[in-house]
Amino acid sequence: MTKQPTRIVIITLLSLILFRIILHYTEFGFFEFIFFDLIPKWSLFLLPTIFLVSRSLKRLPIKNALIEFPVTAICFYLLYYILTPYRFDKLDWDTNYVKREKIVSLAKAKQLKGAGFRYTIPDSLTLFPFFKSKEINIKTTKDTFVTITFYTDAGINDHYSGFVFTNDSDEIEHLDRKVEARGNDFKLQPNWYQVHE
Repeated sequence: MTKQPTRIVIITLLSLILFRIILHYTEFGFFEFIFFDLIPKWSLFLLPTIFLVSRSLKRLPIKNALIEFPVTAICFYLLYYILTPYRFDKLDWDTNYVKREKIVSLAKAKQLKGAGFRYTIPDSLTLFPFFKSKEINIKTTKDTFVTITFYTDAGINDHYSGFVFTNDSDEIEHLDRKVEARGNDFKLQPNWYQVHE
């Protein structure tokens, strides 16, 4: 009987971690920002602390509280300081770099299916995690210069985040200025940028 509340706390915290991962890797990145960045971290840590203290005051075994509090603290540390969008994006970049290079080669050779600016990534080059969008944005100028956006968060309205490849000197200059402004944009390698519009 005394183990049941501990299980509930652990399952709730693990569900919260899974919730953040799902929000980040699907089209709901805006909600990840609201739940995990906009609301102050200390206020969210206060909720399980109050829950644990109230349980201790109700004369439940102190052993449970001694187990639940460190588990809660570790999960919150993971949730807010380890599983950050920056680390998710770094994992995404490191995992999918080779596939993105192959997609860039196909785009330059005009071998991708699509119309207008939206093109579909071939199934053989699907990016990890697999429930991400299979579409990329390709803008071609003068038949030799290409700018490709791999969305990590398609966003709402005009907001988006993603990795951008470009060999267009005007676009490179524009992106370099944004990086120098020290916002949320980074130059990853020559011709590769991470942007947050």
